[in-house]
Amino acid sequence: MPTTNTHALIFSLIISPIFCSACGMDATEERQLGAEAAAEVERRVQVVRDAEGEQALATIGNALVQAGGAVAYPYTFRIVRDSTVKETPIR
Repeated sequence: MPTTNTHALIFSLIISPIFCSACGMDATEERQLGAEAAAEVERRVQVVRDAEGEQALATIGNALVQAGGAVAYPYTFRIVRDSTVKETPIR
């Protein structure tokens, strides 16, 4: 898990199927657009590489996605370092 000095921000990129459908994109194009957007975000932020933290985040994120119903697209979750996020100790 990130240390107490690590400010982490969880993000996921979701390209709305409704938005993409209105643009006339097929599923392959939508996935490509999502991959390009994710790559751009990862170029702009510092991704924290922490296997244990990534696994915990994926478990939580995937449970939330599945709770929303049928999943048409894959989701990827990353932990990023962000100095604007303030850490609050758990008591």
